[in-house]
Amino acid sequence: MKNFFYSVIIGVFVVFFASSCKKNKYASFQVSITSDQVLPKKVSVGIKEIWLNYTTKKSNSEWMKLEVDSSRIDLAHLYNDGVDTLFIPEVRIDKIKTLLKFRVVLNTKNNSVITQNDDTLSLALVPEIQDGIKASVNKALENQKMYAIKLILQPDSLALNAPSPLLKTTIGLKSFEEKAQ
Repeated sequence: MKNFFYSVIIGVFVVFFASSCKKNKYASFQVSITSDQVLPKKVSVGIKEIWLNYTTKKSNSEWMKLEVDSSRIDLAHLYNDGVDTLFIPEVRIDKIKTLLKFRVVLNTKNNSVITQNDDTLSLALVPEIQDGIKASVNKALENQKMYAIKLILQPDSLALNAPSPLLKTTIGLKSFEEKAQ
Protein backbone atom coordinates (compact mmCIF):
# COMPACT_ATOMS: atom_id res chain seq x y z
CA MET A 1 0.00 0.00 0.00
CA LYS A 2 2.85 2.30 0.88
CA ASN A 3 4.50 1.64 -2.52
CA PHE A 4 1.20 2.33 -4.29
CA PHE A 5 0.86 5.64 -2.43
CA TYR A 6 4.42 6.69 -3.38
CA SER A 7 3.81 5.62 -6.98
CA VAL A 8 0.69 7.81 -7.16
CA ILE A 9 2.56 10.81 -5.69
CA ILE A 10 5.48 10.34 -8.09
CA GLY A 11 3.04 9.93 -11.01
CA VAL A 12 1.21 13.16 -10.10
CA PHE A 13 4.55 14.96 -9.76
CA VAL A 14 5.74 13.72 -13.18
CA VAL A 15 2.47 14.77 -14.87
CA PHE A 16 2.58 18.19 -13.18
CA PHE A 17 6.25 18.69 -14.10
CA ALA A 18 5.70 17.60 -17.71
CA SER A 19 2.70 19.89 -18.15
CA SER A 20 4.57 22.87 -16.74
CA CYS A 21 7.39 22.32 -19.24
CA LYS A 22 5.16 22.60 -22.33
CA LYS A 23 6.77 24.70 -25.01
CA ASN A 24 5.18 28.00 -25.93
CA LYS A 25 3.97 28.10 -29.50
CA TYR A 26 4.44 31.82 -29.93
CA ALA A 27 7.15 34.38 -30.51
CA SER A 28 7.12 37.68 -28.62
CA PHE A 29 8.39 41.10 -29.59
CA GLN A 30 8.49 44.71 -28.46
CA VAL A 31 8.45 47.71 -30.80
CA SER A 32 10.09 51.07 -30.11
CA ILE A 33 10.49 54.13 -32.33
CA THR A 34 13.36 56.62 -32.56
CA SER A 35 14.12 59.48 -34.94
CA ASP A 36 16.86 60.92 -37.10
CA GLN A 37 17.99 64.47 -36.34
CA VAL A 38 15.49 67.30 -36.69
CA LEU A 39 16.32 71.01 -36.38
CA PRO A 40 13.19 72.46 -34.73
CA LYS A 41 13.03 72.45 -30.91
CA LYS A 42 9.98 70.22 -30.94
CA VAL A 43 8.16 68.18 -33.57
CA SER A 44 4.98 66.78 -32.04
CA VAL A 45 3.35 64.01 -34.07
CA GLY A 46 0.47 61.73 -33.20
CA ILE A 47 0.56 58.00 -33.88
CA LYS A 48 -2.90 56.82 -34.87
CA GLU A 49 -2.28 53.12 -35.60
CA ILE A 50 0.44 50.57 -36.06
CA TRP A 51 -0.18 47.51 -38.23
CA LEU A 52 1.89 44.36 -38.58
CA ASN A 53 2.16 42.24 -41.71
CA TYR A 54 3.43 38.69 -41.10
CA THR A 55 3.36 35.11 -42.39
CA THR A 56 2.40 31.86 -40.72
CA LYS A 57 2.75 28.27 -41.89
CA LYS A 58 -0.77 28.51 -43.31
CA SER A 59 -0.73 32.05 -44.75
CA ASN A 60 1.69 34.12 -46.81
CA SER A 61 0.36 37.46 -45.58
CA GLU A 62 -1.79 38.50 -42.64
CA TRP A 63 -2.32 41.97 -41.16
CA MET A 64 -2.91 42.68 -37.48
CA LYS A 65 -3.62 46.02 -35.82
CA LEU A 66 -1.40 46.40 -32.75
CA GLU A 67 -2.37 48.13 -29.53
CA VAL A 68 -0.36 51.33 -29.13
CA ASP A 69 0.70 52.55 -25.66
CA SER A 70 1.50 56.14 -26.51
CA SER A 71 -0.22 58.25 -29.07
CA ARG A 72 2.07 61.31 -29.31
CA ILE A 73 5.81 61.57 -29.90
CA ASP A 74 8.31 64.42 -30.15
CA LEU A 75 10.82 63.64 -32.88
CA ALA A 76 13.34 66.17 -31.53
CA HIS A 77 13.20 64.57 -28.07
CA LEU A 78 13.67 61.09 -29.52
CA TYR A 79 16.80 62.19 -31.35
CA ASN A 80 18.35 64.76 -28.98
CA ASP A 81 17.87 62.82 -25.78
CA GLY A 82 18.67 59.44 -27.30
CA VAL A 83 15.35 58.16 -25.98
CA ASP A 84 13.29 55.49 -27.68
CA THR A 85 9.57 55.45 -27.19
CA LEU A 86 8.29 51.97 -26.48
CA PHE A 87 5.02 51.80 -28.35
CA ILE A 88 4.21 48.17 -28.06
CA PRO A 89 5.36 46.56 -24.81
CA GLU A 90 4.87 42.93 -25.86
CA VAL A 91 3.04 41.12 -28.62
CA ARG A 92 2.65 37.37 -28.78
CA ILE A 93 1.67 35.81 -32.07
CA ASP A 94 0.91 32.14 -32.25
CA LYS A 95 2.84 30.20 -34.88
CA ILE A 96 4.28 33.26 -36.61
CA LYS A 97 6.90 32.52 -39.23
CA THR A 98 8.17 35.86 -40.59
CA LEU A 99 7.61 39.53 -39.79
CA LEU A 100 7.21 41.21 -43.17
CA LYS A 101 6.56 44.89 -42.41
CA PHE A 102 5.06 47.50 -40.12
CA ARG A 103 2.69 50.23 -41.26
CA VAL A 104 2.55 53.32 -39.03
CA VAL A 105 -0.41 55.64 -39.55
CA LEU A 106 0.14 59.17 -38.25
CA ASN A 107 -2.58 61.57 -37.12
CA THR A 108 -3.45 64.06 -39.82
CA LYS A 109 -4.47 66.76 -37.28
CA ASN A 110 -3.01 68.36 -34.16
CA ASN A 111 0.64 67.94 -35.18
CA SER A 112 2.94 70.89 -34.50
CA VAL A 113 6.46 72.29 -34.73
CA ILE A 114 8.16 74.63 -32.26
CA THR A 115 10.86 76.48 -34.17
CA GLN A 116 14.24 77.68 -32.87
CA ASN A 117 12.54 81.11 -32.45
CA ASP A 118 9.89 79.52 -30.18
CA ASP A 119 7.12 79.94 -32.75
CA THR A 120 4.50 77.20 -32.68
CA LEU A 121 3.36 76.23 -36.16
CA SER A 122 0.84 73.71 -37.39
CA LEU A 123 2.43 70.68 -39.02
CA ALA A 124 0.69 69.03 -41.97
CA LEU A 125 1.48 65.61 -43.42
CA VAL A 126 2.46 65.36 -47.07
CA PRO A 127 -0.23 63.44 -49.00
CA GLU A 128 2.10 60.47 -49.67
CA ILE A 129 2.19 59.48 -45.99
CA GLN A 130 -1.39 60.18 -44.92
CA ASP A 131 -2.39 56.52 -45.36
CA GLY A 132 0.67 55.33 -43.46
CA ILE A 133 4.37 54.74 -43.84
CA LYS A 134 5.80 51.25 -44.13
CA ALA A 135 8.96 49.74 -42.74
CA SER A 136 10.12 46.46 -44.25
CA VAL A 137 11.40 43.95 -41.72
CA ASN A 138 11.53 40.52 -43.43
CA LYS A 139 12.87 38.69 -40.37
CA ALA A 140 12.08 35.14 -39.35
CA LEU A 141 10.93 34.59 -35.78
CA GLU A 142 11.39 31.50 -33.68
CA ASN A 143 8.78 30.36 -31.19
CA GLN A 144 9.71 30.78 -27.54
CA LYS A 145 11.97 33.77 -28.27
CA MET A 146 11.59 37.46 -27.48
CA TYR A 147 12.71 40.16 -29.92
CA ALA A 148 13.31 43.90 -29.61
CA ILE A 149 12.46 45.81 -32.77
CA LYS A 150 13.45 49.44 -33.22
CA LEU A 151 11.99 51.51 -36.03
CA ILE A 152 13.46 54.86 -37.05
CA LEU A 153 11.58 57.82 -38.48
CA GLN A 154 13.63 59.78 -41.01
CA PRO A 155 11.99 63.19 -41.48
CA ASP A 156 12.94 65.61 -44.26
CA SER A 157 14.46 68.63 -42.45
CA LEU A 158 13.83 71.01 -45.36
CA ALA A 159 10.11 70.28 -45.32
CA LEU A 160 10.00 70.66 -41.50
CA ASN A 161 11.75 74.04 -41.62
CA ALA A 162 9.61 75.51 -44.40
CA PRO A 163 7.44 78.57 -43.58
CA SER A 164 4.44 76.19 -43.63
CA PRO A 165 6.03 73.04 -42.16
CA LEU A 166 5.28 69.66 -43.67
CA LEU A 167 6.04 66.26 -42.25
CA LYS A 168 7.63 64.30 -45.05
CA THR A 169 9.19 61.20 -43.56
CA THR A 170 10.14 57.64 -44.22
CA ILE A 171 10.46 54.88 -41.68
CA GLY A 172 12.93 52.05 -41.56
CA LEU A 173 14.20 49.20 -39.46
CA LYS A 174 17.02 50.41 -37.20
CA SER A 175 17.58 47.20 -35.25
CA PHE A 176 16.17 43.73 -34.73
CA GLU A 177 17.62 41.84 -31.77
CA GLU A 178 16.82 38.74 -29.80
CA LYS A 179 16.28 39.56 -26.12
CA ALA A 180 16.85 37.37 -23.12
CA GLN A 181 13.57 36.36 -21.54
